[in-house]
Amino acid sequence: MIISPATGNTVAKLAHGIADSLLTNLAIMANKSGSTEVLVVPTDYRAGKIKSYLPVLLHQEACQRCQECSALWACKPGAIRRKRGKVRINRLKCIGCLDCVKYCRYTIITFLEETEVTVRKREAEAVKQLANIEGFSLFETPEKLYTYLSKHLK
Repeated sequence: MIISPATGNTVAKLAHGIADSLLTNLAIMANKSGSTEVLVVPTDYRAGKIKSYLPVLLHQEACQRCQECSALWACKPGAIRRKRGKVRINRLKCIGCLDCVKYCRYTIITFLEETEVTVRKREAEAVKQLANIEGFSLFETPEKLYTYLSKHLK
């Protein structure tokens, strides 16, 4: 079983055996089976400042509130809607096609915008705790997980 990315919340729950969501329940049950390895790529691998990348993001403060919003019309799944005069993205409907990014006339919708976040000590400690639990293997990056899988799935 692969969890990538694994948020700080998910890692902390797994480290403490809390199975209160579909993902944590599946991972803990897989671990209990004794025959399923759980491979995890935590977002908060070590404490300190790290680069992170945001999903599709609509910058409300820059939105021109166009009468004919081209991003809204380009969104086939209907994830972009106008509500109370504001254009919003429903992340549950968004499929990541990026048509909104492509068609917004004012480029106020971005994807993979880089930002800096601070991983706190408590999140990094949860990663260490999970790494010490038998049946869980943690990887610092998706690339390191890929290398591991390439060697072990031949």
